[in-house]
Amino acid sequence: MIRLRSAISRIARTQRTLPSAWAAGTLSLAHFADAFAMLGQIFITTQLLSKQQFGELGIAMAVTLLACAVFDFRVWEVMTIRIPKLQASDDSQEAASLVRGCFLLEFFGGFVVTVALLLLAPVFAQQFTNNGHAVTLFAALAVQPLLMSVDEPARTLLRLNGDFRSLAIWRSISGVFQLVLVSAALMFWPTPVSVALATMLAWCIRLTCLAWLAKRSLRSMKIDPIGESNNRRAWASIKQNRSMLSSAAVAAIAGRLANRVDLVILGWFAVPEVFAPYDLARRLTSQVSLVLEPITQVIFPKISTQLAGNEILVRNRFLVQLTSILAVTGLPVLILTILALPWGIPLVFGDSYSDAAFPSQLLMLVYVTIPILWLRPYVACSQNISVLAWAGLLTVVIQISAGLLLIPNGMAIGAAYSFLLGQMAWWACLLVIARRGFSKHSLLEKSIP
Repeated sequence: MIRLRSAISRIARTQRTLPSAWAAGTLSLAHFADAFAMLGQIFITTQLLSKQQFGELGIAMAVTLLACAVFDFRVWEVMTIRIPKLQASDDSQEAASLVRGCFLLEFFGGFVVTVALLLLAPVFAQQFTNNGHAVTLFAALAVQPLLMSVDEPARTLLRLNGDFRSLAIWRSISGVFQLVLVSAALMFWPTPVSVALATMLAWCIRLTCLAWLAKRSLRSMKIDPIGESNNRRAWASIKQNRSMLSSAAVAAIAGRLANRVDLVILGWFAVPEVFAPYDLARRLTSQVSLVLEPITQVIFPKISTQLAGNEILVRNRFLVQLTSILAVTGLPVLILTILALPWGIPLVFGDSYSDAAFPSQLLMLVYVTIPILWLRPYVACSQNISVLAWAGLLTVVIQISAGLLLIPNGMAIGAAYSFLLGQMAWWACLLVIARRGFSKHSLLEKSIP
């Protein structure tokens, strides 16, 4: 009888885990396709543009993405935490108001940043590239914050609805489509401006499709932000959740600053030819984040749902299993990748970019944290977003200080060390915060079947 109960319990646990594993696997395949498309785009860009042009493009993109941090309200985290609770209490009107308010807030932030970038394009072009012709490049990339304001909220709705298949198909097709557009632009007009314009056009088309998928998900979730809400209710919902939103916004700003400040500091001190190899290293290593993103996207709503239902035992078992799987599968691949970079980069991108190998190895060390990818979703879902914001600000201070000390003399190597130091400080803060949610042995003890 005891064995029968144990078998039934194992089957039930497996059925609860399979949807998450299936969703993560589906999204991972799509992100692999997107990552390969991005690698193809990087390869074509490095081959058809000069080193100086590639450096100018990288500096412009780094400044633009850093500017996106100013009004990045990180509403998708708040939506992921709040909407399951509102659905559990059958409060569809409040859920509709929250969705509408989050979209309005993100759109407002993206619009303000886009206008500011358009106005400051001549200043940025002169200060960062010392090239007046780069004004067009900065202006072409200025619309990216406005486009990105639709991206995260729409993808969040698909994840909350469990529509990972549509999200995976969209991701795969849009990545290949962007590669085709950028390649065609470089064939006919090999300049950084053509890459920027083709990228923005691809973003417009891919986000139009994403908005349609998000609208379909809202209909499936029985949330009608247009019929059941208006702007007054939407702003009232934002005001009601202002504490969580403000903390999430600070955490988001800190996260984006930490992710881009090394590039901007290096772009300020270095000429585009020196900046180009480090930009290549950052682009290559960032594809690892792209591949790992599906895991975070799947476990975030899962942890949120478990916490909303007080499923502490299920959550603890899930986190232990996830940590073990990521450690066994991720760390060996990471070690092999680090060992392959010194000969792989010159072989693929040419000897002119061989100096990107060592910075790439340093940057890849950030991903030794693969087994604990669940830390940020857990901390955010545990309602510790305010603590997360303070941790992010501390990380930014450490990284900016390290960057200003190391980059002027070390250039690309100094930038890599400053980024590595900042990211390690971030994960150390997350570990300290997460420890508050568990006693010393509770995570393991409560996970024993």
